[in-house]
Amino acid sequence: MKSQLLPLALALPLTGCTTFAPEQPVPRAELRAVPAVPAAAKPEPVRDGTVRTLQQAVALCLARNPNLFEAEARVHGAEAALAQARAALYPMVGAQLAVLWADAPSTYLFKSIDAGRLGPNTNFNDPGSLRNTEASLGASWNLWRGGIDSAGIRAAQLGIDAGTAAQDAARNALVAAVSSTWLELRATRELAASDDARVRTLEEQLSSARKRLENGAALRIDVLSLEVRLAQAQERRTRTELGRKLALAGLRQLLALDDAAPIEPDESLPGSITLPATREVAQGDAKQHRGELVAALSELDAAKTRVEMAQRAWTPRLDLMARVWGGETDVSLDLQRTNSQVALVLSVDALDGGMRSAGLAGARAQFVAADARMRSTELAVANDVDRAWYALEEATAMLDVAERAERAAAEGLGLAATSLEGGATTVSRYLDAESDQAQARAQLVLARIHVQRAGFELRRATGTLQEVTW
Repeated sequence: MKSQLLPLALALPLTGCTTFAPEQPVPRAELRAVPAVPAAAKPEPVRDGTVRTLQQAVALCLARNPNLFEAEARVHGAEAALAQARAALYPMVGAQLAVLWADAPSTYLFKSIDAGRLGPNTNFNDPGSLRNTEASLGASWNLWRGGIDSAGIRAAQLGIDAGTAAQDAARNALVAAVSSTWLELRATRELAASDDARVRTLEEQLSSARKRLENGAALRIDVLSLEVRLAQAQERRTRTELGRKLALAGLRQLLALDDAAPIEPDESLPGSITLPATREVAQGDAKQHRGELVAALSELDAAKTRVEMAQRAWTPRLDLMARVWGGETDVSLDLQRTNSQVALVLSVDALDGGMRSAGLAGARAQFVAADARMRSTELAVANDVDRAWYALEEATAMLDVAERAERAAAEGLGLAATSLEGGATTVSRYLDAESDQAQARAQLVLARIHVQRAGFELRRATGTLQEVTW
């Protein structure tokens, strides 16, 4: 039997001389959703389970958030699809063992001849029944079918590019969400300190006013005014505390932490956040780095490749097929004779009930849909950048206004205090000035946080937030 395997052993290697070489794999898209971040210092480890810095929060989010696990699994699925597409370029080998019982003259004759057991006096019209055991080893290798396999490989590679870009887009969005929530926590903490100071001041003033009222040195209306202002300050403090709790809950969700995990934000922020000089530069950065655009472009190219595959379904295919087998006219594996054959087969599907036409129509429809998604994504990203740019302009302008308002309110409070001591103004005027100063201070805190958040948002909109040195 070994000598009979020689044709099969020689046939498969020689097919390399006739196999059409697959087209060179298309390299992954050079544009990545977020360029590789330069080597930086490792984030400070989370001690005693407490998250204290924005750097730690970002690192935990990128290591624990389930959205990234899902995106990574999609990339692995695309890589498996690529391996499956490449497998079509290799030969297929199979083995078979069959035990046959038959009462058919043609089967009896062919199986007996293959086994070398055909008797000289066999009646060809009625040879009788047959028991046969046959073992075979077969191989097939597709040499050409119009370039469908190489196109499938290109489509699978583009699928990996799309998955990787989507993964980077998810990472970019998560970093932005963590940064925004972290700034919200800082804002609520600073506002809480301001609110607490305001409440303590009003409580002291109310206590003093009540004593003066008892001594006849103050008016009842002044006491009532203080009580109203104290209630308003306490209400504002309650809203600030609620905002802090909501921000903590949102951050724990982003970091995939339980409710008991302690988070104590410090004052840390990235050393510097470089922003685009103009809106046009920001738009150019987004076109180069936004993962959504890279993913949409890869999906569009993949859809175009699938149209090419569907168009090539009408081309004939060329296969090399080889088989070695042996049989015995009994239920036995004592094979006395083996047979072999090698064939070069050219085939084409003449009629398929419209399956290829339907496949082409479907591929073209998917290409149209991918093209529409690409254009929609381009518009959405451009609008996203514009909104982020204008939000930064607004936040910067509001910060300038808040700084001027805080300076004016502080000066007004000083003048009101001096007038009150000299008896030139009423307590109500002084309280109004103090309320204005507290409100201006709170607005200044919020304006500074809004500028920082708008900077993060612009970097997210351009797809470059991960380049920030955390």
